[in-house]
Amino acid sequence: MPQAKKLIWKEQYSVGIPELDEQHKKLFEIVSRLITQYENKDKDLFASLTGLSEYLSFHFTSEQDVMALMRYPRLSEHTNAHTAFIRVFQGFVDRYEKGDPHLAKDMILYLIEWLKTHVVSGIDQDYAKFYADLIKKKQLKARAK
Repeated sequence: MPQAKKLIWKEQYSVGIPELDEQHKKLFEIVSRLITQYENKDKDLFASLTGLSEYLSFHFTSEQDVMALMRYPRLSEHTNAHTAFIRVFQGFVDRYEKGDPHLAKDMILYLIEWLKTHVVSGIDQDYAKFYADLIKKKQLKARAK
């Protein structure tokens, strides 16, 4: 799985909000751990799946709370993307419980792609730009006083 080896957090992925950046880094770590488990042919992914599920719930709530505080205009769209992810992830959990032999590879490839399209170059970067613009506006107002 050559794509998996490139799953490394870089500062350019930052959204400019330290709390959320730390959470994104943690997501990268959790997915990297899953990749290692897969490469080591570890069949028992339940603890990792449970941990990832719990952390994602925490992260999505945190992210949505921050977006609500900054009055991000695309909060509803972002929340819908989180809901869609949760549905797909629940499908992976269901497949795990049924003993699907292809689950690990399919799930890891999906998670890698999701991190790339959601965090690295996707809608998280959109709210990062919105946040940066808000900070600039506040700084300009402060200077004008």
